Amino acid sequence: MWVCRRTLPFVLVIFGWTGLVRGQAVGDYSDRPVQLSARDFGTVGKAHVQIFTAPEVEGEFNGVVIRAKTEALDPVVWIRFPTSPGGGEWHEMILLPGPSSPFLMAAYNGELVVTLGGFEIAVSPFDAEFEIVAAGVFDTRVDEDATVGPWSGALYSKSTSAGKIIPPRLHTRKEWGAEPFIGTPVALARPTHDFMTFHHAACCGAHSLAEGLAQLKAIQDFHQDGRGWSDIGYHFVLDQSGRVYQGRPFLDESIKFENGPPLAMGAHAGGANTGNIGVSLLGCYHPSEGAGCRDVLSPAAEDSLVTLFAFLSETYGVSPALLRGHRDFSSTACPGDNNYQLIPQLRQRIANLLEMGNRPVGIASLIAVVNEDGVVSIDWQFIADLGITEFRVDRVSASGRETLFSSDQVMDMSITDDEVASPGEVRYELLASNADGRVQQLASARVDIEHPLDFVLSSSFPNPFSQASTIRYFLAQDGFVTLRVFDAAGRLVDELQDGFQEKDRWYTGHFDAGDLSSGTYFYRITVDGFAGVVFDESGTLILAR
Repeated sequence: MWVCRRTLPFVLVIFGWTGLVRGQAVGDYSDRPVQLSARDFGTVGKAHVQIFTAPEVEGEFNGVVIRAKTEALDPVVWIRFPTSPGGGEWHEMILLPGPSSPFLMAAYNGELVVTLGGFEIAVSPFDAEFEIVAAGVFDTRVDEDATVGPWSGALYSKSTSAGKIIPPRLHTRKEWGAEPFIGTPVALARPTHDFMTFHHAACCGAHSLAEGLAQLKAIQDFHQDGRGWSDIGYHFVLDQSGRVYQGRPFLDESIKFENGPPLAMGAHAGGANTGNIGVSLLGCYHPSEGAGCRDVLSPAAEDSLVTLFAFLSETYGVSPALLRGHRDFSSTACPGDNNYQLIPQLRQRIANLLEMGNRPVGIASLIAVVNEDGVVSIDWQFIADLGITEFRVDRVSASGRETLFSSDQVMDMSITDDEVASPGEVRYELLASNADGRVQQLASARVDIEHPLDFVLSSSFPNPFSQASTIRYFLAQDGFVTLRVFDAAGRLVDELQDGFQEKDRWYTGHFDAGDLSSGTYFYRITVDGFAGVVFDESGTLILAR
C-alpha cells in the first residue's frame, strides 16, 4: 500500500557518501532494503542520465521501489537488470510525485525474476540534484493480494434497519476514472471485520475535488502498474478538505454505500489486511521528514474522518477501540506523528457520535444575542420534527453546563438568560431526544459576555413591570454589597442582596412586587470596599398593575 514509512534503517549512498536513514514509505512496498552505490553518469537512448547501482541483492525479486528527493520538475526514472538472464533493457518506472513536495516514489515490476545480481537506476535530467533516500525490492508472486484464495462463507452480517450514522458523501471509482480490479477480489471479512486502520499518503495533497480525483487515479496507477497490486490498496481515501473517495471496489457495487456493501480485501497493512478496513488521508503528516511533510489534520477533515469511522464501526461491527494507526501493525511512521497522536481523541469522538448519531431526530435553528448588560436573548424554531420526544436548551460556560428550559412538547420559543455570571464565551445548545433515547444537538449559538472596566448597574427589565423585574450589576472590586428597593416615600420594601460578593462577575437581583400597589419605586446598590464605599448608584422602577 502507498503511504507509510518504515522506521527500519536503510543504507543511503548519495553523491559519494553513505549514511543511515529511515526508509520513508519504501518499507511499506518492499520485502527488504537494498544498498545503492554512488552516482555515475551514462545514457539511456539519447538521454544523458545519472546512474545508481545495486550490485548484488540476496534472494529472488521481480520488482524495485525507491523513494527519492529532487527539485527536478519532470524527472524520468528507468531501471534495468544487466546481470540477470534476459535483462539489460531499460524500463521506465512508475512515479508518484506529491505536488509541491520534493519527494517522489518510483516503482517497477515485471515478469523477469532476478535470482542473481542487482539492478541499475537511471535518472533524467542528468544535471538535476537527485537523492535516492531509500530503495527496496519485492516479489509480487508472494503478495497477500495474490495468495489469498476466495472465501466461501457469508460475506458479513448486516442489519437491515437504518443505523444512527449517515456516512459522508462518497466519490465513487467511476468519478475518479478507476481502472478495473486486476483479477478477482476476495471478501475482506473472513468471516468478521476486526480493525479499522488510519493511514496517510505521505504525499499527494489535495484540497479541491479536482485535485482529489487526480490523486486517487495517480495512486491507483502506482499501486497497480508500479507495485503490481490488484488495485489501490485502501478501501477509502480522504482529501485534506474532508471529501471521501472510494478506494477498492465493493464486492457488490449494486449496493449503495449507505447500505453497507461487502468490502474487498485491501493491501494497506502487509500481513494484517484480512478483516482490516484501511482509510488513508491525502497529504504528509510526519514533520520529522522535513518541510514537505508538515500537514496538520484540518477540522473539516477530522469531522469527516470521525463520521466515516463511526459509520464503518456501526455498519461492519468494528469497535472504536479497534481503530489503529498503521504503525501499530508494522515498523512504519504512518499515519505520521501529527495524526497518530490524535487517535485516542478520534476513538472518543467516534464513540460519542455512535451514541448520539447523526441521523437527525429533528431540524431546528437557534439564535442568541447579548446586550451591554450581559443579558442574553435566546430564540429557537423547529423546522422538522423527526421523532422528538423531549428537548432542552442548555447554557455551557466556564461555570459548567446548566439546563435553562426543557419540555416534552415541541414548541418555538424565546427566553431570556440573565444569570450569566462570568465574562467570556457562552454557548447555548438545543438538544433533542427520541424514543430510542438518542440525544442529539440540533442547533447551537455562541455569545461573548463583555468584561466591563468599572462597576455597572443596569436598567431594570422589564420596566415598567406588572409583577417582577430584574436588576443586573457588575462588580469591579470585591466588597460588601447591598441592593435594596424603596417606595416613593423612601421606605424599604425589599432587600435583594446583603453580603460579600467577589469582583469580576455579573450578578442578578430579582424583585417580586407581590401585592404592592402601582407606582414608582427606587432601587439602590452600595458596595463597601476596604477603604469605604466604592460604588453607590440608584435606579427607578415603575410598577403598573
